[in-house]
Amino acid sequence: MAKKLLLLLLLQLKLLLLLLLLLLLLLLLLLLKLLLLLLLLLLLLLLLLLSQQSTKLNFSS
Repeated sequence: MAKKLLLLLLLQLKLLLLLLLLLLLLLLLLLLKLLLLLLLLLLLLLLLLLSQQSTKLNFSS
């Protein structure tokens, strides 16, 4: 009887660990997506700044 209970507990622990791993993977994916979005925003800002500088140069000439 005790062995069966221990096996059930071990199975439940394994399931909990698997769920935790899945949650961690999902969090990592979300973080990666956020990082990609931030990089895209930075690139857009850089492009805007460069375009503004080029227009200033055009006006000065």
